[in-house]
Amino acid sequence: AIGVAVDYSASSKNALRWAIDNPLDHGETLLVLHVLSDEGDESKNQLWSSSGSPELRPPSASSPTVYTTLIPLVEFWDPEVLKGYGLELDADVLDALDTVARQKEAKIMAKLYWGDAREKLCDVVEDLKPDSLVMGNRGLTTLQR
Repeated sequence: AIGVAVDYSASSKNALRWAIDNPLDHGETLLVLHVLSDEGDESKNQLWSSSGSPELRPPSASSPTVYTTLIPLVEFWDPEVLKGYGLELDADVLDALDTVARQKEAKIMAKLYWGDAREKLCDVVEDLKPDSLVMGNRGLTTLQR
């Protein structure tokens, strides 16, 4: 699986495009990772800060899922699901993900975390064990970071 950190900034969109065009192979899983600040919904922050987002819909016979804590791409087209996670998604990102799902037959899954992005992305590597993790930068120099 290829993980890509997305915060809907220009650099994260470039990282997503790069991940789709380069390391992502036909039929592979793309993990879209998003870290929300812990300033939002305090109850979600406390519940999910260590493990990340749960799946809001239980798996069914018609829609089984292997990853019980990952969110399938199809769920992001449902406004009620987005509201449940406290998300507003970028149309460009959704279109890119939908396109790669069709063209490369990639399995697109998302995982949300709450807290400090640096810490949570380290947690991603430990918990989900992606083959690689792709992320953009904010254009900061080494001194500014």
